[in-house]
Amino acid sequence: MSTVRTLVAVDAGGTSTRAVLLDEHGTVLGRGTAGPGNPISAPDEAVGNLVSAIADAAGDTGLGLVAITLAGAATLGGQVPGLDGALADAGIEAPVLIEPDLLSAWFSATTLTDGVVLVAGTGAVAAVVADGQLGTLVDGCGWLLGDDGSGTWIGRRVVHDVLASLDGRGPNTVLTPALLDPLPAGEGSDRARIIRHAMSSRPTALAEFARLAFEHADDPVATAILDEAAEHLLHTVRTACGHLTTTGAATVVLAGGIASTVVGDRVAAALTSDGASVMRAVDGTVGAALIGLRHLGVAVDEPLRQRLAGLSPRE
Repeated sequence: MSTVRTLVAVDAGGTSTRAVLLDEHGTVLGRGTAGPGNPISAPDEAVGNLVSAIADAAGDTGLGLVAITLAGAATLGGQVPGLDGALADAGIEAPVLIEPDLLSAWFSATTLTDGVVLVAGTGAVAAVVADGQLGTLVDGCGWLLGDDGSGTWIGRRVVHDVLASLDGRGPNTVLTPALLDPLPAGEGSDRARIIRHAMSSRPTALAEFARLAFEHADDPVATAILDEAAEHLLHTVRTACGHLTTTGAATVVLAGGIASTVVGDRVAAALTSDGASVMRAVDGTVGAALIGLRHLGVAVDEPLRQRLAGLSPRE
C-alpha cells in the first residue's frame, strides 16, 4: 500500500511567514505562522521564523517536500543559508524548494502556464510566465533605479511634492499637513523636519507615505501622483506582455498591496480594454502549494486551486 505524500507550502514575506501542511490530494492538514521569513529583508530572524512556521504546520508528519516562495529568490540562488541545518535540528528532514513569490502569486490566481504577473506593493515588478516558469523580468530594479508606480515610488512622490509645495516649486496641497502631523516634533522648519525624517529612514520606508495619496485622492496633487503611478504600472505590464511568445489574448495576474487599490483597478481596466484577461492573486500559500504539488508530479487543475483558495484564511 503506497504512502500518501505530504508537503509544507510556505509564503515567506517581509512581515509574516505562513505555512500550510497538505497531502498530495490537496487536503489541508495543518497551518503555522511566524514573523518575517524573507532572509533578504530580515536576515537575523528569517531562518528561525521559517523553521517555526514549518514545524507548527507539520507537527510530527513526515514530509516529502518543503516549498517556500519569497521575494528575491533568484538573488538567493534557490537557497536560504542555514535553513537546511536548522530544519534538521528541528527534526524536519525533507528537500527544500525555493521559488519566487512572483510564481506563487501567479499560481494563486490560475493554473494556466503562460502569461504575465505583476506584483505591485512596496516595490513593483512584472514577469513573463512561460510553461509555468518565470521568464523575462520587467522593472523590479529597486527603489533607486526603478520600481515605478510602487508604494515606495508613490510615497517618495508624496514627500517630494510636499517639499515642492513648501518652497514654492509646486502648488499647495492637503498632503502637507497630512504628512507633517504624525512626524516627530523637532527643531527647525517644517521643511527641515520632513527632510530629516526621510533621510534618516530606510529608503523603502517612504512607502508608508503612499497611504496619504489614497486617503486624499481628491486633492489635485494626490490625484496626479496616483494617475502617474497607474501609468507606470500599466507601461510595465504592457512591456512584459510584449515579451510573450504565445498568441491571442494575454492572461495577466495582478498582486500586491498597490495592485489591490484604485491604482490597480485603473491598470486592470486598461488591460481589459487591451483585450487581456485580468485576474487577481489570492493567498500566496495557495500558489506555493500548487508549485509544491507540481514539483511532486501531481497534476494540478483549476478545481484544486479553487478548493485551496476557498480554504485560505481571510484577512
